[in-house]
Amino acid sequence: MNATATGYLQEWSRLLELERENLRLRPEACLVFRLGTHWLALHADSCLEVMSESPIRRLPLRSDATLLGLVSIRGEILLCFSLTEPLGLKPLKVESEALSRHPRRLVVAGNTRFKFAFPADEILGMERFSLEMLEPLPADGQAVIPRFSRNMLTLDGHKVCVLEDQQVFAALEQALV
Repeated sequence: MNATATGYLQEWSRLLELERENLRLRPEACLVFRLGTHWLALHADSCLEVMSESPIRRLPLRSDATLLGLVSIRGEILLCFSLTEPLGLKPLKVESEALSRHPRRLVVAGNTRFKFAFPADEILGMERFSLEMLEPLPADGQAVIPRFSRNMLTLDGHKVCVLEDQQVFAALEQALV
């Protein structure tokens, strides 16, 4: 084997070992997204897909602040919800300049019983973290903490509320009743 091939193999071995170490140190993963001014996270197992925003078809006599309507995701019809009201957040009008920098996305999430979509103002991405990185929620009453939050993380300079996925899903299912 020549020196170039040996160097190549050693470099890839080093990179893969670093990734393995990162997975060991940061075993949890979540999708970080923004709604208005709030940065939120759902566990990666619950997030199925992120895509460009798609037209939302309102349901006559049924659409409201929580249930926005239906969306077609590659031919599959899904309910589309706004997470703003179930999480207790105030709707926020985002300036057009911010919209042009960060186009809204549609997140498809769910569990074994319930699959749905929701619009997000911005996606930070999938982020890995360790349980030691979790911070308790502030108890000072100054910050608006979304319902169903369990902890906070600081990622890329943002304070991110980590949501309890199953509680969010239950609230959305309850909105259908």
